[in-house]
Parts: sequence; structure tokens; C-alpha cells
Amino acid sequence: QFVFTSNGGIQFKKYSQKNDQGGVDGNSDALIIPVPPDPEGSQDYSNDSWYLDERLGARSCRSFMKNVCTAVGIDIKDRDIVNHSGRSTPITSLFQKGVAIGTTMSITGHKSESSYRIYARSSNKQKEDALSLLISSVGALPCNSQDSEASIK
Repeated sequence: QFVFTSNGGIQFKKYSQKNDQGGVDGNSDALIIPVPPDPEGSQDYSNDSWYLDERLGARSCRSFMKNVCTAVGIDIKDRDIVNHSGRSTPITSLFQKGVAIGTTMSITGHKSESSYRIYARSSNKQKEDALSLLISSVGALPCNSQDSEASIK
């Protein structure tokens, strides 16, 4: 649900349940995300048609994302940036920072953990740490030298 604020901004309210809108007392556990008003001097779209009557092609969307990334200072060299990167990158970033799966799913709106897992990719550092743990636990196992020699031959 979007609510317009007095300063020209917007508040996005995401309720945890369909009927969790506060009732008579106005108490709810809504996630409220404030969106500030547009900065002074930004383009006013209210007077112009800023949309197109036809669909954008894949190349147009891809170049749009590259332009946005360049404008905000994201290095796109040797990277495949697509529209969906705006969804997958934050999810992967939260996963790599150790944010609980349930928390991230409540932010992104994923209903199932399996669909969330598509986006949650481990970093190379996480993989290295996991392998180091595995190697150190194998090294800590008691070893019978006769069995080891027999298995090598």
C-alpha cells in the first residue's frame, strides 16, 4: 500500500498478513519503507508522457540498465548486467552478509524458500571457508597408518 506524505514523498507499507491493517486501534506490524520526494531540479513527469506505446526490446532494456549503473558509479566492465540484476544482486548480497532467509524473504516477497534459493548465491570466500572447515575436520579424524598405506597402494 502506498501513502503519500505531506513533504511530497511516499511511504510504502507492506503488511505481513492480508488482514493485518491495524484494526480499530491502528496497530499493525507493517514494514514501512519511506521514499523521499524527488530532489529539486529533477525532471517533472507529470506534464509529459514518459512512457512508450510499445514494448522495449531486450537491447533497449540492457542498455538502460548499463546507463543506470554507469550513472550511479557501478563498474560494469566484464559484467552481464540485466534488468533482473536489480532483484538478484540485493538478495545475493543479503545472503552473503548472513541475513536470515526468513527476513530476506519477507522483504522480497518470496513465498517459498526454493524460489529464494535461486537468487542466494554463495561468494567464493564463503565456499573457501566451507572447504577449509571440511578439510580441517577431515584432518582431525583419527587415522590408522596401516589402513592409510593399504588404501594408497
